[in-house]
Amino acid sequence: MNIIEDEFQFDVRIQERLLKKGVIKKEELEQRLAALEDKEDESEPLELDQPGLLPSEPEAEAAPETL
Repeated sequence: MNIIEDEFQFDVRIQERLLKKGVIKKEELEQRLAALEDKEDESEPLELDQPGLLPSEPEAEAAPETL
């Protein structure tokens, strides 16, 4: 039994690491990718703000409140 489950071993976040370690072969990965169906027509784009990529807004300097 493979230590890494079939679906997990093709996880895009760790593919390069698994290829370098020899856990998966480039040919296996290419076959898997070629077998995927194109679902672009069934999808819709998501537009999400990514806070780490947005320009920082200048902070308004508030005058200190006096009593």
